Amino acid sequence: MSRLNRLPIAVFVFVGAWMAAPANGQTAGPATGASPDQPAATSIAHAGVLAALVEVPRIEVPPVDLAAVSLEDEERDLAGLPPRFAIPNAVSVTPETDGLWEAIERDLLVWRLRIGSPGALSLNLGFARYRMPAGGRLFLYAADLRQVVRPFTAEDNQDHGQLWTPVVLADEIVVELTIPASAVSSLELELTSINVGYRGFGERGDLRSGACNVDVICPEGDNWRAEIPSVGVISTGGSLFCTGFMVNNTAQNQTPFFMTANHCGVTSGNAPSLVVYWNFQSPTCGQHGGGSLSQFQTGSTWRSSYSASDFTLVQLNSAPNPAWNITFAGWDRSSANPTSAVAIHHPSTDEKSISFEYDPTSTTSYLGTSSPGDGTHIRITDWDLGTTEPGSSGSPLFDQNHHVVGQLHGGYASCTSQTSDWYGRFSVSWTGGGSNSSRLSNWLDPGNTGGTSVDTLAPGFTGLRVTPPDGLSASGPVGGAFAPASIVYTLQNQGTTPLDYSVTGSVAWLSVSDGAGTLAG
Repeated sequence: MSRLNRLPIAVFVFVGAWMAAPANGQTAGPATGASPDQPAATSIAHAGVLAALVEVPRIEVPPVDLAAVSLEDEERDLAGLPPRFAIPNAVSVTPETDGLWEAIERDLLVWRLRIGSPGALSLNLGFARYRMPAGGRLFLYAADLRQVVRPFTAEDNQDHGQLWTPVVLADEIVVELTIPASAVSSLELELTSINVGYRGFGERGDLRSGACNVDVICPEGDNWRAEIPSVGVISTGGSLFCTGFMVNNTAQNQTPFFMTANHCGVTSGNAPSLVVYWNFQSPTCGQHGGGSLSQFQTGSTWRSSYSASDFTLVQLNSAPNPAWNITFAGWDRSSANPTSAVAIHHPSTDEKSISFEYDPTSTTSYLGTSSPGDGTHIRITDWDLGTTEPGSSGSPLFDQNHHVVGQLHGGYASCTSQTSDWYGRFSVSWTGGGSNSSRLSNWLDPGNTGGTSVDTLAPGFTGLRVTPPDGLSASGPVGGAFAPASIVYTLQNQGTTPLDYSVTGSVAWLSVSDGAGTLAG
C-alpha cells in the first residue's frame, strides 16, 4: 500500500497492548453565520427612508399538495430516483419586472422583494442569471429575521452565470439587493426557480430520522474526527437531497473534488445548482438536532460518473472556507474486502450521523447477496450500530484503515430493519467506463503515480495525528504467544512547528521500537 501523505511522519512499532491516542483535531463547532441584523442594517440605518416591509411587493407560489407529492415520492423511491425535499416553481423575476426600488443615498439603491408559500418548511432560490458588479450585495433572509444568509457579492460570480441559494427555514423570505447606482447597468439578476420545502430541512418530531442514528459528536465518533468534517449534506436543483464528501488526490493539493452517488442526479447540466452544507451536526450527543446550516457553499462543475458503480465526481467552484476545517477523505482503490466498516452520512437531510459494521464486508452485485456477483458493490450485511436512511445516499464507506472504499447506492437498512446496504466500489469507479468522464483515476491521480491509496488530508488540523487511532487488541494464552504480536503506528505532525514525541511501555512484557524523536513542522 502506498502511503502518499506528505506531512512529516515517524513510524514506530509497538509490541504488546497499548491504546493509541485518537487522531488529533476536533470537529469544528457550528460557525456563527451572518448576524440577524445584517440585512436589517440597511433598513434600520435608513429608517424613514425605506418603505415598511409590508409595503414591499410579494410573490406567492402555491403550497405543496402533500398527498400528491407523497405518492410521487413513493414512486420515485421505487424507481431508484434521488429523494426530494422541495418542489420547484418556474418563474421569471428580475429587478426590472418585480419588487421595489428605493434610493437611500445619492449613489446607493436598494431593491427588495418578498417571496412566500403558505405552510412551507423552507424556501430556496435559483438564479439562472447572476452577475454582481463590485459593490453590490444580495441578501436573503426570513421575513421575521430568524435566519439570515450571508451576502452574495461579486466573489460569487461564476463562469456558468448561475447562483443557487441555501434553504431558509421560513414560509416567507425577503430578497434584498444593495448596489451603487452607477453599477446597476452592469447587474445581471434573474430569478427562475422558487423551491418550496415540504420535508427534510426544518422538520420536527417523528418526521425526523430514526432514533437509532448516532450523532457524530458522540464518543463513538472520537476515532473518526479527521474524517467526519469531509462529509456534507447536499441539495441539487433546489429540490433533491443526498450526502457527499470531499475526496483527496495523490497530489494532495486540496483541489475541491467532491463525490456523491450517480443516482443522486448531479449532472453536467445541473452541477452549478449544487449546494453543500458543512459541519451540520448536533452540538450534543443524542440531541439529533440543533445543527447549523450557516456553513455552505454553492456551485460546482461536473467531472465524471459511472452508473455501474454509482459514483459522480464534481469539482466545487471554490474551496471551503479554511475556518470550517473541512478535510479531504482518503481512499483505497484495492479490491480487498474491509474487515470492518464505518459510514458517515446525513439521514433524511438531518444532522450528521455515524454507523458501524464490526463484521467483514463482501463483494456482490447491487442488491445481490452472492459473492462476488458482478463485483461492482460492497455489501454491508447489517449495521451493528446506527443505520442509513434516504438522504444517506452518496455518503462514504470507510474501511478499518480510515480509507473510503465506496459510496452508498442503496439498500434496506433502517432503525427497524436489520438488513443490508450496498456501496458502489471505489476500485471499480477508479477505472469506470475507461474514459476521463467515466472514471476517477485521472482526476484523483493527476500525476499518474499509480498510488493505490492515500490518507485523509486535514489541512486545518494541528498537532499530532496517530494512525491507526485504535489500540492493539491482542489475545493468547497466559505467557504468550499473542496474536497479533505487534502493531505499527504512524505519527504525523499536522502543525507548522516541530514536535517532540516519546512513547513508553507501562508493563515489562511490552516493548517499543523507534518510540522517540522529533517531527519537523
